[in-house]
Amino acid sequence: MLAGAPAQPAAAAHPGHGAERPAIDIVQVGGILDPVNVDLVRRSIREAPGRGTTTVVIQLDSADASVPLSTVDALGLLLSSSPVPVAVWVGPTGTGRATGPAFSLVTAADVAGMADRTEVGRQPEPVFEGTPAPLRNRTAGPDEARQLGLVEIVAPTLSDFIGQLDGREAKGVTLSTARSKSPFVLREDLDIRFRNPGLVDRTLHGLGSPSATYFFVVAGLLLLLFEFFSAGIGIAAATGAICLALSAYGLGTLGTSPLGLGLVVLATLAFGVDIQAGSPRFWTGVGTVALVLGSLTMFDGRRPGWLALGLVVVGGLLAVLFGIPSTVRTRFSTPTIGREDLVGAVGTATTAIDPEGTVEVRGAPWRARTFPKPIGAGEPIEVVAIEGLVLDVVPEGTQLEPSRAEKRQSRRSEG
Repeated sequence: MLAGAPAQPAAAAHPGHGAERPAIDIVQVGGILDPVNVDLVRRSIREAPGRGTTTVVIQLDSADASVPLSTVDALGLLLSSSPVPVAVWVGPTGTGRATGPAFSLVTAADVAGMADRTEVGRQPEPVFEGTPAPLRNRTAGPDEARQLGLVEIVAPTLSDFIGQLDGREAKGVTLSTARSKSPFVLREDLDIRFRNPGLVDRTLHGLGSPSATYFFVVAGLLLLLFEFFSAGIGIAAATGAICLALSAYGLGTLGTSPLGLGLVVLATLAFGVDIQAGSPRFWTGVGTVALVLGSLTMFDGRRPGWLALGLVVVGGLLAVLFGIPSTVRTRFSTPTIGREDLVGAVGTATTAIDPEGTVEVRGAPWRARTFPKPIGAGEPIEVVAIEGLVLDVVPEGTQLEPSRAEKRQSRRSEG
């Protein structure tokens, strides 16, 4: 796999298989096997002969895949048919794993190894054709995996793994990576090169995890809710739109559940009803239940991490129960007047009100709505009633029947 002196004359025909300067390409695959990771491995293997690479080493730490199993199958076939040897090391020590679809990459490699306290297994089905499946429904540590013949090397670090490749044969090549074996000391002329994705791919990979996608969906919806009630200058709405855009990659690759996503949207709307009313009521309870259920079911067959779930749910509830209402009250009130005193006050429409918009009354901005006809921006208005944090206004000088205005305000006060 890594570098080598040809074991037979035919091997010398492969580029880079000379013993003069062995070259190793290291591909680090961490997290979910998504299109970014799959494309990185695929390109690294296909480009290896032209780069003079003598071995491709994949550092693997993955327990899930957002690509179809057929794609993982094709990737396994690419590893096994590569003219350049491919080695897979499951690491780092203590946290590395290759379970689920990623396990197929271990079995497809020419040489496989594991770090201490790592695990492999839980292969959902024999994805890679001809692959044995002794760990279909369970995992195994490095010692058991070596006894089962699934890995050949147990090495605590990637450097040790590369050193222990020395003297092994793969695809007709005897690998030469170390100048001494007790302990393993790598050859001074060993050319080790890391293959990394570009900035855009790294960003997409980071956004493609369930926890990140979930966070951006909920944050984006709550920011849009905040903008709706605060009548600001659009910063919150723009930020919310950016959050939802950032979540699009994960929603498109993780197998999003329409029901789960719909429950989160329902929760946002339910919270908005009680924010409009001015205090937590029935719809706050509905929103809380919908948010929890939607959080747990947003993705098919997977969920965000428990820490992310707890932080987002608790943070979201604090925002809708205290953060948004207090911010709205601060923005749409003054310390010298009560809301009831605004009935009968006059002001100016700062935006068109059709049927809702923004007005300025006694120097403070307010959300407002009108009936029965629209009011243009800049026109004078008069407050006739208040509901929660929204003023009911009419064009200044409009004559209303006293009984109608009184009944309307009485209904708002009782609500």
